[in-house]
Amino acid sequence: MNLKDEKILSAFEEKQSITGVHKITGYNWQQIAKVLSTYGIVANDTHEIILNLYDRGKNAKEISEITGYAETTVHAYLPRVRPAYNENISENAKRIKKYRQNK
Repeated sequence: MNLKDEKILSAFEEKQSITGVHKITGYNWQQIAKVLSTYGIVANDTHEIILNLYDRGKNAKEISEITGYAETTVHAYLPRVRPAYNENISENAKRIKKYRQNK
């Protein structure tokens, strides 16, 4: 957990709202919603609706069509998905790695 996540989670414990967290931390609502989702915290009704649809296998585009929310809004409320380290390395990353090994 990084410092930003810790600040957001701590502020949410105190204020129990995205707006309250924003006032304390200065982070925008998308950043706050993303962190809360990542740690399994549901902030409001919109958040709950989006997460329920996501848990039922719907992707962001489908959720957007069902709910009428913008796709960017849906993405903000979905948890972060981090790929496993060194999985699906880009071609550029492979070139850099090869260059560094040959130095």
